[in-house]
Amino acid sequence: MCGWADRRCRRGGGERGDGGETLIEILLAVTILSLVGVGAFAGLATTMGVSAEQRPATTAEATLRSAAERLQDPETDYVDCAGPTSYLPELPPLERGYGLATSVAYWAAGPMPAADTQAYTPEFVTTCSGSDAGLQLITVTLTDPSGDAQRLDVVKRRP
Repeated sequence: MCGWADRRCRRGGGERGDGGETLIEILLAVTILSLVGVGAFAGLATTMGVSAEQRPATTAEATLRSAAERLQDPETDYVDCAGPTSYLPELPPLERGYGLATSVAYWAAGPMPAADTQAYTPEFVTTCSGSDAGLQLITVTLTDPSGDAQRLDVVKRRP
């Protein structure tokens, strides 16, 4: 082993231990760890960006589903010849920046086709003829802060 006065040890030419790292090894380790850290940060930033981008659509969808559930709830009264704002008080509160509109169409009660012919498709009209047949098509349209609109149709019948 080298002593404190041995010249060979001071010049680096004597015995070498196994515990030391060279400058190159340390720089390589720091570089690899830095690249891994930058990659992880970039992935996190991308995830946060996508999440923020999808939030309005997710909020709109959840609000529309909640509105449909409230409209179909038996506790929500059926309104004969309902206007576009008749069911608005029944709908869930909105987050800031969102807009909600409803329209109501009424079933045009007509004769049912014979059983051996084509399937029956009910017709809905936008004006109430004075006597509501007891079936309404309520269209709920929700607009998010970016201006994108989502629409949901709910059929409500008189109990």
